[in-house]
Amino acid sequence: YICGEDLIEKAPDGGKVAILECPTQNSINDRITGFEEAISKAEKGFEVVAREDTKGEFDKALEAAKSILAEYPDVTAIMCGNDQLAVAAKTAVNLAGLDKVMIYGVDGSPDIKKELKKPETQIAGTAAQSPINIGKKASEVAISILDGDDYEKETYEEVFMINKDNVDMYGTDGWQ
Repeated sequence: YICGEDLIEKAPDGGKVAILECPTQNSINDRITGFEEAISKAEKGFEVVAREDTKGEFDKALEAAKSILAEYPDVTAIMCGNDQLAVAAKTAVNLAGLDKVMIYGVDGSPDIKKELKKPETQIAGTAAQSPINIGKKASEVAISILDGDDYEKETYEEVFMINKDNVDMYGTDGWQ
């Protein structure tokens, strides 16, 4: 959802969007659904002109992105279900010689954060959670269960945007 909000802010006049997804992965489905819900609320519309099942694989995502960009060289943004797919999209954008396409990923991976450090990157951002904080919270819940204490049955972890403006805060050599 926050990737969609960011796109609306960066492209207030709307535009064409491509999606690299993997319908067999629930996490990616949720991410893409959130993105689409966000852009549907834009005052000026975004049109999803292409979506491809990448099976979550870099090579399939690269080929899909190359094909999409050949058909839609004026695409405004590519939303990717994870950072690996975003790196593939960035490779395709570079091969096509396009520099105005905004690419979004999800995960906050070290690879995507390194890309965000580059001055002319097409990576607009990555929605992330903190695996460290998730692990800490899971440990707290496990201890509560073992001790027979009350605990929350569902725990939600904060999701935040990492972009070129704040990537230094999260570092590039590991997960946040």
